Amino acid sequence: MRVLLFAGAGTSVELGVPAMAGLATEFRDHCRHGGIQVDLVEGILKRNGMDLELLIEILDQLNGAVPALKRLGKRVEDLEPAAEAHAEVEWFVQHSTERVRAQDAALMWEPVISAGRSHDLTVATTNYDRAVEMAAKSADLNLRDGFDQFSEREFASWKDVPTSQGEGVRLLKLHGSTDWYSRQDSDETVKLRHPVALYGRYDLSVSSNGQNLRSALILPSREKRLTHEPYMSLSQAFLNEADQCDVAIFAGSSLRDPHIRTAARKTVSREVPTFIVGPEENSTVTGAKSIRQCASVFLISTLPKALAGDVSKTLNAAADRLPAPDGGILDAVRVLSRSKGEPLSRRDAIERVDATGATLGTEQIKKLLADEDASVAKHALSLVYCSPHAADLLKAARKSPHSKDKAYDADLALLMKMLKEA
Repeated sequence: MRVLLFAGAGTSVELGVPAMAGLATEFRDHCRHGGIQVDLVEGILKRNGMDLELLIEILDQLNGAVPALKRLGKRVEDLEPAAEAHAEVEWFVQHSTERVRAQDAALMWEPVISAGRSHDLTVATTNYDRAVEMAAKSADLNLRDGFDQFSEREFASWKDVPTSQGEGVRLLKLHGSTDWYSRQDSDETVKLRHPVALYGRYDLSVSSNGQNLRSALILPSREKRLTHEPYMSLSQAFLNEADQCDVAIFAGSSLRDPHIRTAARKTVSREVPTFIVGPEENSTVTGAKSIRQCASVFLISTLPKALAGDVSKTLNAAADRLPAPDGGILDAVRVLSRSKGEPLSRRDAIERVDATGATLGTEQIKKLLADEDASVAKHALSLVYCSPHAADLLKAARKSPHSKDKAYDADLALLMKMLKEA
């Protein structure tokens, strides 16, 4: 099955990347702390509802006036504060979106990428962070993003937009990535193995090949750069996928971006099952169904479960359910990913996952069923029922070293009865 998953900013918030509203507050505080054009930055933000996108747009406009003023022989010193703030915000956005920890990225995204191998899965995103790439590397899974392999080099050259057919998951980063840079001499886009957040006035010199590089991110309000390559081709590939996919999912996005909203409307108009995922009901696109879940619940549990079976049926069932308790499950999954831990905290983590109606990967549940603490293994039985691999897990549950524990045995008998009646 051909599956399109668009991941918006909401899929990165739980990984530590603030949404734009949060970034605006952080940038204001960053400027206050560093004494960086505080009056200018605070003045623009206060007058425009703490909108970072609008701040960037205004600074772009001010900074863009400098060349014309110079040609007219006018003073440009008065625009120096705007130039400094402009350079600072470019660095700040890139720096802030590099916060993602590799372990958390793997916990969040690896279940989807692993399950996606049995389908033709395209992940498209406007996020700058490298969470998907980190997860693929952690799992040693092939990810096709349009670049050559690094081999022994520090940089990888752009080849072409990856086709929908091929081994592994296809990744379309519509607005670039924190490890994408433009060559100053040719505007060619390259990817660095060791990315650096660049201060807006500086370029990066790569000594191995003499390249001078600048950031290639498409920051908010810079949509005019989308006409440059590879962004124009990536954008077209995304819309083409909306024309051809069998199922479309838009997770962590309000669909305010007209480009993304157009893709969702395309899939609905083709009567393709279309789902909008987020904690709040979203009625932006008529005909799409809302799945009221946080990103971590959806990416760690719901979508992998869907990809392991009947995709549309599982997602429709998720849309029909009442919203789960507030909050995600990443913190709980982080606790359960550790080889050791206090039994109480591990039991609480299992209860947190179960309360949202979520489950975990087969191997992780098997480890919990064999945990040295009988109470942890007993709690883990609750995760078996919702798993698409319940039959396999039931065999593991019977072989648990705690199978003779009375409390464990009683819950196992109840689980067997529930699965039989399901």
